Amino acid sequence: MVVIATGAVIASALNHALQPGQEQMDRPIVGSYRRAYEEAMSQHKHTTRTRDGKEVTVTLGYDRPLDYVFCTVIQDSEGTSEGEDIIYSKLGDDDAGLHLQDVDYFRDVLNELGISVPDELFTEVKIDQLKRVGNRTVDPKPKN
Repeated sequence: MVVIATGAVIASALNHALQPGQEQMDRPIVGSYRRAYEEAMSQHKHTTRTRDGKEVTVTLGYDRPLDYVFCTVIQDSEGTSEGEDIIYSKLGDDDAGLHLQDVDYFRDVLNELGISVPDELFTEVKIDQLKRVGNRTVDPKPKN
């Protein structure tokens, strides 16, 4: 099961997720909920192919306001009415949930999906989590 959150749900989660003493987001949540949500977290993207040849984008990161690590895998369905297919989302993984704080959990998930990503992505997310980094997106160009 994959859960898709609306902008209002994301904004509500961001507004209520900060604990006493935690730093506020760099910008208030107005206008684009998606932009505000993306700026609140680190994202390390890697475009690759599955074992069966499907092009996917893996995003590993740390969500600062919600204080958890995450992973999404999206297959580009360009040219179709769907646009993108979500192959995997932490939000739909009962074993991951909001309690999961170990990005290495996603190594097995990606392996089961036939997806390989550089170890560097996992290392960078661990550093982001330790430093509580937000507002960071790393999206290198795919290597052919």
